[in-house]
Amino acid sequence: MDRLMCIVLILSFHNLWKGLDAVEQGVLNFVVLADWGGLPFPPYYTAQEKAIAAEMDRLAQSEGVDFVLSLGDHFYFSGVKDVEDPRFKNTFEGVFSQPSLLDIQWYLTAGNHDHIGNISAQMAYSNISHRWNYPALYYDLQFTVPHTNVSVSILMIDTVVLCGNTNDQVQPVGPEDSTAAANQWNWISAKLASSSSSERMMGARMLSAGVGWSVIIPLVTSAVSLRPGSSFPVLSITQQEAWLSSK
Repeated sequence: MDRLMCIVLILSFHNLWKGLDAVEQGVLNFVVLADWGGLPFPPYYTAQEKAIAAEMDRLAQSEGVDFVLSLGDHFYFSGVKDVEDPRFKNTFEGVFSQPSLLDIQWYLTAGNHDHIGNISAQMAYSNISHRWNYPALYYDLQFTVPHTNVSVSILMIDTVVLCGNTNDQVQPVGPEDSTAAANQWNWISAKLASSSSSERMMGARMLSAGVGWSVIIPLVTSAVSLRPGSSFPVLSITQQEAWLSSK
């Protein structure tokens, strides 16, 4: 995807019970972003990426951020070479370095550009950085909205494994490893069938003709509508309703 584009969503799960003090209201806030992967040459980051980090800092201090979902293209244009690649420091650690961000956990899945490089190195970096969590090509996350019994399941999936990569503006022609793709499809089906969570979401990267973009898909039956606000969209979901809004 164009390196100058970066997607940031601030998502909140709300469960506002009558009688609770505002401080005790059940809210789970998380950031969803992608395509922040800087540059493969000095300074290894872009002005847009620095601006995203500054906005995340503001949100962490004003709203609170529980965690971050990063849905691919962490390192333009060809991922990383190994776990000691300086891009981890120069494009990630050194940019998202504000004190308010240092202890926020990141959960990641790969993009098409990441797959050009060493994906195993990105996963191994989980053992080096206390906030970088990339345990497998696809995995699930479980959260509970504070002060409530509302549970949230998030499936982090790898669409490059499912459908193949984009090369030279060519549409994906199918998975490189059909067995690996089938295993992931079976895993997705089993997770969705067995989930007892109140809310279910899927974090995925969509691929088309050399372009990738990332989506967070709420797997709920509630309607989705748009609320006006500021520039950063927020997905707020209660047990009764879901809406795409801005704060």
